[in-house]
Amino acid sequence: MSLRTSQREGVISEINVTPMADILIVLLLIFMVVTTLVVHGIPVALPAARNARSDRAPQRIQIAIDKEEHTFLEEIPMDPVALGAEVRSRLEGGAERTITLRADAEVPFGAVSRILEICRQNGALDMALSTVPKAQS
Repeated sequence: MSLRTSQREGVISEINVTPMADILIVLLLIFMVVTTLVVHGIPVALPAARNARSDRAPQRIQIAIDKEEHTFLEEIPMDPVALGAEVRSRLEGGAERTITLRADAEVPFGAVSRILEICRQNGALDMALSTVPKAQS
């Protein structure tokens, strides 16, 4: 007396993609949550302006000045002499680049002007100041 099953014995040739889809969805959710928590750049309170635009572009060199007047080149702390040398070396690559200066609203204009002058002396011709849109009143 032998028992037979209704299933054929042999190799299963189908791939079950449900576990893989579940893992991909979980990874996508983790990626979405983490990217919203990432802070971009040095935290500065930008001044408001009526005609503010987005300043995110891959060819731009980002310089930031915080409340304590510390200068950062793309999140790296720099003194003015080193900043000038680094700006010059980045601009020598031949690609035309814009320098975007993000200064805290409480930083005196003299400090901003000094950084702009250092950039100009080291070959920067196209410079921009970052602001945030001004609230309509």
